[in-house]
Amino acid sequence: MRKIVSLSIWLLVTLGTAGSAVAESKIMLIHSYHQEMKWVEDLTIGVKQELGEEYQLFIHHMDTKRLPKGMFKYSAERALRAYQEQKPDLVIICDDNAFGLLGERIAETTPVVFCGINSDIRRDYPWVINSNNITGVVERPMIKRSIVEFARATRLKLHQVLILLGDSLTADAIYHYDLGGKSHFSIAKNIRADVVRVSNAEAWKEQIKLSKKQGYDLILIAGYAAMHEENGEYVSFDDLSHWVALNSPVMTITSHEQAIGKGRVMAGMVVSGILMGQDAANLAKQLLVLPKDSHQIPIHFQSQGKMILSRHELRNWGLKVDNITSRSLILLP
Repeated sequence: MRKIVSLSIWLLVTLGTAGSAVAESKIMLIHSYHQEMKWVEDLTIGVKQELGEEYQLFIHHMDTKRLPKGMFKYSAERALRAYQEQKPDLVIICDDNAFGLLGERIAETTPVVFCGINSDIRRDYPWVINSNNITGVVERPMIKRSIVEFARATRLKLHQVLILLGDSLTADAIYHYDLGGKSHFSIAKNIRADVVRVSNAEAWKEQIKLSKKQGYDLILIAGYAAMHEENGEYVSFDDLSHWVALNSPVMTITSHEQAIGKGRVMAGMVVSGILMGQDAANLAKQLLVLPKDSHQIPIHFQSQGKMILSRHELRNWGLKVDNITSRSLILLP
């Protein structure tokens, strides 16, 4: 206990006096996905806000949402070459695809901070546990809470909900770690939830088309930003979100902020990418000045979220937001 307290005091003093020491520190930010994704944009904003101008920041995007899985290793090698050319003092790795492909290799020689990881660290990345060279922020999507908060805000009585997932690493982590690997369960006692996983855009759309006939009141779509056609062609995340607004026979919500809005998905409880980036950058600053013989900086878990709703899509379904709860919600046009 005394060692932990001493380390905490040391960090506070060092971070307060190390401005000149870190002025030349180089940090590389490796994103799993492409920069047009709002999640990626928000993460970058958060990192930049926390780092300020005291650090040199280099950014690399691996684009693994749009690339087929067969090209992931190629994308990882490109990122690794960029890392070797930049020779950063620390690397921030965002989301599971990049972390799974690069985290252990980079952490052998360079401090690493991960963020946006949906997987179970002990089970999927056991090498992290005993390393003094790595820490980060685990993301916990609020799937069940999103359904409950949406029903509360709109005063809807839901009976049967479909949770529709893709087959990406993010979707796989949501299924196993946030939903307990269960295909059927109850939410708030009186809502029955079924989980369906699909491997391509055609099957995804067909499942949505059949949802009303199958008795569902609501669909929650998640982990579909890496969707492809049967022929392997990438389908835009935005195109799928627009398709839902035009074609879904039942109300649809999501866990992706970029998907919510007029002509898109109606609502959802989402994790803040900006906050995630700020947390990761804060850990990076700590790790850069941490003594080599100290214990690992504790891994953080981010489960703070915000409920976002589109006024336009609510009106399309004849819904209104309860005035009692509206102060805690974010309402888009």
